[in-house]
Formats: sequence, structure tokens, C-alpha cells
Amino acid sequence: MIGRSIKRIMLGFVIGMAVGNLIAAMFSYVPGGDNLIVSELLLEKTGSESKAFLIQTLLSGVLGAVGMGGTVIYELENWNLLSCALTHFSLIFGVYVMIALYLGWITFSLQDIAGMAFFMGIAYLIVFLIMLARYRKAVHELNEMLEKKRNSK
Repeated sequence: MIGRSIKRIMLGFVIGMAVGNLIAAMFSYVPGGDNLIVSELLLEKTGSESKAFLIQTLLSGVLGAVGMGGTVIYELENWNLLSCALTHFSLIFGVYVMIALYLGWITFSLQDIAGMAFFMGIAYLIVFLIMLARYRKAVHELNEMLEKKRNSK
């Protein structure tokens, strides 16, 4: 289990770096304006675009690592699916808010944090429902195989 967790964390880190910077790049394009891939706040904190980009990349990786590494919660056999999902979402959301505030992606306002909670909740729900459908299909197929095995005896 530890080996799988480490693989998930490493994969999540790489995916997080890529996705974080891809999203930042998509939101940075402003017609006729400065097209910074980092926030103005982070640029002011670091004093250079390269330092800001490096910090943003590493913290995006941390967010991805937490998200993927946190999926071990779903392997807790004595927890129900709802408890696992709420715990995993809370973990991701808490880390995201801290990172997003530091990077200047959001401000410390109820409107920004509630907005991010809403959009993250919708995205999490979509991914959760897709994964749930995949797992239910796999369980159904396994049950059919077992039934065929029982009937062939």
C-alpha cells in the first residue's frame, strides 16, 4: 500500500505541475494587456517571473500530490463511500485554498473562497460520479463472472 501511495503522490505531483500551469496559462491571456502566467501578487512577492513560475509550479505539484495521494482514503475498508469522498474533498479544498491564497489565484474573501468551493465541488462531483460508474460496472462484471463460475459447476 505504501508503494502505491508513493507512486500516486509522484504521479499527482507531475500532473499537478502540468495542470496548474496549463490553467494559469489559460487564465493569463488578456487581449491588449500583460499576459503573465503568474499572478501579480506572486510576482511582487518573489521579484522575478522565473522565481514566481518555479514556486507556482512546485505548489501546483503539491496540490496534485495531495489530491492523488489522498485517494488512499478510499481504501479504508471501515469507511463508507460518502465519508471517504467528503474527507478527500475537504483535504483537497483545504490545501487548495492555502496554495491559491499564497499564489494570488484568489483573495481572502468569502466570495472568492465560496466561488472556488462551488466550482471545485462541481468538478469533484463529476469526477466522483464517473469513477463510481466505472467501479459499479467493474463490480457488476465480476459478479457476472462469479455467477457463471457457480453455474458451470
